[in-house]
Amino acid sequence: MQIGDPLHRGFSQGASLDFHSGAPTHVEMPKDKPRDLTVGIPNPQQISQQQAGYQAALDRQLEEGVFTITKENEIEKQMLRFTTEKTIALFTMQEEEKLTEAIALLDEQLAIQTLEFKKALVERNLQLSAQANGLAMDYQMKFLQTELANKQYEFAIQYYNVEHKLEEQYDEQVRIANTGTSYADPARTMK
Repeated sequence: MQIGDPLHRGFSQGASLDFHSGAPTHVEMPKDKPRDLTVGIPNPQQISQQQAGYQAALDRQLEEGVFTITKENEIEKQMLRFTTEKTIALFTMQEEEKLTEAIALLDEQLAIQTLEFKKALVERNLQLSAQANGLAMDYQMKFLQTELANKQYEFAIQYYNVEHKLEEQYDEQVRIANTGTSYADPARTMK
């Protein structure tokens, strides 16, 4: 430490105090604000809209599938009726019984096929819901990560400002401590 430097002006030749030995370290300003992790990921509203669109498409597919198999079922019933009516004169009782059994079987097949379509719809809805829930959870996680990073950034800024203010206060105290006093010895001034 040199007596001539700006921090020690006013000290006499023999007086030197070292106030820098416990000085706080320098804190740097954070460089960049954290990036938003939710960019490019659909938000919950978009996910709901997509889910509703897929749901409507699945409902249309079910309706069309049921309509088609119902139409096919009706065509098959008409073919059976035509065949039965050809032979009805000879085997009236016997053929009517076969027709009833065949219609019941076709109705059973229709019910089974309809249930299979409904089962497929339920499975697709479950898959869609699971996917939508996964996307929504991913969005929430990214949102919380972004929010945490922003809070850490704000804390770092606040910490930097407080630390900078403390450094200024410390430097002011060092400056005051290094300034000479105007105290004079009363015994020497009386002579």
